[in-house]
Amino acid sequence: MKKQNAANQTRDPLPSCSFCEYAKENAGDSDFVYCTRSACEISAGGLCSNYIYDLLKRRPLRLRLTGHLSPGLLDD
Repeated sequence: MKKQNAANQTRDPLPSCSFCEYAKENAGDSDFVYCTRSACEISAGGLCSNYIYDLLKRRPLRLRLTGHLSPGLLDD
């Protein structure tokens, strides 16, 4: 079995109710979402049998600017 490093685990969304098609975000609490299918409030990290992944709810990682290349290094 292949080992996954921490970077891969943060990039790939794990199945959770926060990425579900039926979930609506709560304005006051980010740890819970409202499930429109079961009409109740559930944990955002939970998972139920009604889970359907919604690609539009995923927030992509922002790229960091790195200072590895400087203009002085390119002049050589």
